[in-house]
Amino acid sequence: MTMKEDAARQTSAEPPKTTKRKGTRSVSTLTPSQLARKRANDREAQRAIRARTKEHIERLERELEDLKGKHNRDDTVQDLIKRNKALETELKRLRESMGIPHTDPYPNSGERLETALQWPCEAKSSKVRC
Repeated sequence: MTMKEDAARQTSAEPPKTTKRKGTRSVSTLTPSQLARKRANDREAQRAIRARTKEHIERLERELEDLKGKHNRDDTVQDLIKRNKALETELKRLRESMGIPHTDPYPNSGERLETALQWPCEAKSSKVRC
């Protein structure tokens, strides 16, 4: 198509021509057996599409549940971290109020945690009875 023809067509009131796919016929020209076969193929294609859609939705729902579980675990971990910090702060405050020097709560040696911490009985305080 030349530029003049293209310009003339754009200015005319004619609707643009629709292009058909090669090798397709309208349903009205099909024989009854061809029409039945086409409808069976269409039904099967639609069934397959519905099955794929259903599987996709189920996969997305499983993924959503997994993400919700991870989110809940993250929330639990954050809550435990906050609780741990609060307990460490309280422990530090209690040690200071009893005059116990700070020790590493996670000793690297093989000692038991109880012996690694200085218990109130070992502190020289009149408030503590052993």
